[in-house]
Amino acid sequence: MNDLAPLANAVPLLVTITLGYSIEQDRIRLRGVDANGKTLTLWLTARLLNRLIPHLIKRQAAITLSNTNPELTGADALESIGKQSNEVQCAPGSPELLVTSIDLSIHEGQLLLLFKDAEETCCVAFLMPPEVLQQWNAGLKQCFEQAGWSQSVFQPQTPSGAASHGAITIH
Repeated sequence: MNDLAPLANAVPLLVTITLGYSIEQDRIRLRGVDANGKTLTLWLTARLLNRLIPHLIKRQAAITLSNTNPELTGADALESIGKQSNEVQCAPGSPELLVTSIDLSIHEGQLLLLFKDAEETCCVAFLMPPEVLQQWNAGLKQCFEQAGWSQSVFQPQTPSGAASHGAITIH
């Protein structure tokens, strides 16, 4: 019944995440906690994110086109992210991982991100409901603004059926 059961047994499935920009690392920091309360930090480089974000924007556009419910505006999403009080705090000694690739696919209507290390080992997964994607993209944009990185990657893309629903790996 749950296709994620084999995956969940193989790698941790994050249930809560917090995005932030680290000046010291000049990277985006994703702190996550799994269902067992274990925390970890994922480090995402600008190079990887510049390749990932266009796919996220295309998927967001495809979701928006197929969604008849009103969506959050960009300003609402940013305001919502700013009000979150459940920021993930990693315990001292929690694992850290430099993410070198991300598998992106759709699983039961949700976006599945599989974060991999330099050996292409899947280390952790995050299942994102469609309504969270806009907030995720707004959070990434906010991090890019803090970093002083180019905003051009966030320009809306024309959705295409194949690109918006297929499984891809970003390196």
